[in-house]
This record gives sequence, structure tokens and C-alpha cells, in this order.
Amino acid sequence: MTIKISRFSPLQGTIAIPGDKSITHRAFILAAIAKGKSIITHFSNCSDCTSTAKILQKLGVSFQYESKTVKDRLIITGISNIEQFLHVNDFLDCENSGTTARLMLGMLSAIPSSYTLNGDESLIRRPMKRVTDPLQKMGADFSFSDRTGCLPVQITGKKQLRECNFTLNVASAQVKSAMLIAAAHAKSALKIVSPWLLRDHTERLLKKMGAPIIFDNMDINLKPDSVLEGCEINIPGDFSSAAFFIARAAVEPGSRIIIKNVGLNQTRTAFLNILRRMGSEIRILNFFNDSFEPYGDIEIRGARLKATDLMPEEIPALIDEIPVIAFAMACADGVSNVSGATELRIKESDRISAIVREFSKFNVKIIEKHDGFIIDGPSKFVSPDKPFIHNDHRIVMTASIMATMADGTTEIQNTEAADVSYPSFFTDLDLFRENPQTP
Repeated sequence: MTIKISRFSPLQGTIAIPGDKSITHRAFILAAIAKGKSIITHFSNCSDCTSTAKILQKLGVSFQYESKTVKDRLIITGISNIEQFLHVNDFLDCENSGTTARLMLGMLSAIPSSYTLNGDESLIRRPMKRVTDPLQKMGADFSFSDRTGCLPVQITGKKQLRECNFTLNVASAQVKSAMLIAAAHAKSALKIVSPWLLRDHTERLLKKMGAPIIFDNMDINLKPDSVLEGCEINIPGDFSSAAFFIARAAVEPGSRIIIKNVGLNQTRTAFLNILRRMGSEIRILNFFNDSFEPYGDIEIRGARLKATDLMPEEIPALIDEIPVIAFAMACADGVSNVSGATELRIKESDRISAIVREFSKFNVKIIEKHDGFIIDGPSKFVSPDKPFIHNDHRIVMTASIMATMADGTTEIQNTEAADVSYPSFFTDLDLFRENPQTP
């Protein structure tokens, strides 16, 4: 689909964001291996999470949707007996979802059968050995079709996985989560030492479902004989999706918006600290910690921002928000520098190159580095001469909010790319154009 975007007035209004994609993946998988039924509300219906759901259903897990809209209830009936999962001869297709592939590697490691994971043209270029190597230390077997360490890969799981003490050597919550899912599924003991503060959604869900787990956001100790119990899981709004509107409101004086019921897990909200450092006016109006995940409402007022640098130690907590941080940097006074972000080169696209190339089309002064980029702001955005098209969901959405501040009219093609994480993005963006309301 193609849309045309012209300059918006400063944003005014209140919006609610769809359910968190990262938590939805984990809720689907842990509910699938738990005893009894789990009731999941406000789950994400993005295409990535749908990929996880389709594989679990193919393995025999019951998904009962009361309705197929994002805010309605889903009942998952778990298969607590490992040997009752269905054997599947053909590929389990992860489509475009790296999270699906990496978390399913963990789950399938504890099923005594053989399965083959595959994906689309983008996913089969993304590395998987960072996940399979530690899972092999736990006893699972993997066979890649070539030496690249990318999909397709055959998994031969084991009913009993070995106890494992492991120190993470890459700042990846997906690696950590795959190991935790494998250990919980096989009722094995696992200790993980992490040098980084990483997303802890898997740990929180495991604890909510009764697993004997101790964690302090860094090191994790999962005791053996985990018995997961189905439960009710209400998923907060996706912070990484909210980031697009947070950034857009933050950079323009006169904007004031409220985003309702957003996840405020401290492992996800470093983006707010960066914007505050740049001079943004951001307040948490309500904060609730009565569930397994903290959440609340965020108020953002536009302001004149100043440049900042992102250091390598900050990147792991900001990895999904780097494109919108780059947008904020392009609006800020002065030179901003991003370093230590080589992980961006192995996302859905090479996001370092994509940010530099696509921002340049909007008249941003930006220089590419091997591990990041340098931006000289503030930019006077100008709509590209040719239609904008890209396959990476976060690049497409970032370009779209940039278009709302650009001179001229920007034609955005392939808007369905946003479906990977935020299917209603362009509908929500239109709320600010067509129905401005003072919060």
C-alpha cells in the first residue's frame, strides 16, 4: 500500500498503543508449555507474533481466539507433557521473525524429536549460532544446512537437558530467553551470568507462572523441576512502538501528547533517559506495578533538543529505538555521535547503512561509521524526490514520522512493512493528523 504524508502541526492528543511484541512472543511460548489454560489479553497481532502462534499451533497447541482483534482474549491450552507435541516433517516457517526463530530454538531443544526451522529471505541472513552454541552446551543438537550459522537449521531436542552455568558473551535478551525457555521446558537447572542489563520479560513471566527462578536483572538462577501453571496475562502497550510518537512529540515545541498504558519495565525505557538528556519534557503521569510488568501513562511535551552521544555501553538497552533516536538527533542542535552499535547491522536490515542512506534522502547531514553514525543537526527535512520504499518496519515508520516534519509531500510505499511490529501504525498516525485533541 502507498500513502502520502505532508507536514503535521505539533502533535496534540491521547493514544493507546497495541500490546508489547516481545512479551506476546514469550507469553505464547510459555503458555504453550505450561499446565492448563492461560488467558492472554491485549496481545500483539503483528505478523512477527502471528509467526510464533502459527508454529505453536502446528505443534499441536490449542489457540482459542474469542475474537481476532488486538484487544480481545486468547485462551491457550498448554501441553505440559513434552512427548505430546506433534512431530512435523516439513519446515516450521518463522517467516520474517528473528524472535520467533531464536525462542523456538530454545523450546524445541527440550522436545525429543527433530524439527527444521526456516524463514524468509531476510531472516535466513541473520545469525543463529549465538543461540545454538549455548543450547548445545545444554545437550541439544543442531545441524545447519551450510557453514554460515543461519537458517534453515535442524534441531534434535532432548527430553533431559544438562544443568548449565553460562556467561553471556553477546548482549542479547533472545539468547538468554532461549536458554531459559529450554531449561524450564526440560525442568533443568540453569544459571546465567550477564555483563549487561537486558530485557527481563521471560524471567518475569516464568516467575508469574510459578517457576523457581531468582533474578536481579543481571544474573539468573533457575532451579530444576520447574512446573509452569497457566495464568491470566494482560500485556501492556509496546514501548518500542510508542517510541515513534514519543520522539515525534518530543522534538517539536508546541506538541503535547499522552500515551496510555505503556510498559515501563526499566530494561526497556532507557530511551526516555536519552530524550531527557537532550532536553525533552517527559513525565510519567500514572505508574502501576500491580502485575508482572510495570506500566503507566507517559506525557510528552515538545522542546528544543540539544545533541548527545550514545556510548557502546548504552546500546543494548536501546537497540530497537536507535532509528527514532537518530530522528531526534537530526532535530537537535549540534553534533550527535552513536558508537558501539554494530548489532544494528544484523537486524531485519543493516540498520546503520539504512539510517544513513534513508535519512540523507530527507536532507539530514549524516556520516556512516563502522559501528554507528554522526548527525549534524538541526535538519531542515525535505521530502525525497522519489517515493520512499524500504522493507524494514522500523525504518519505514521512522521515515514516516520524519515526513510529518518535512517540506513537501512524501510518498511512502510498502507501508505493510509496519505489520511486522505495529500493524495499526499508520491508522494511529492519522489520529494526530485528522483528530487532534488537547490531552
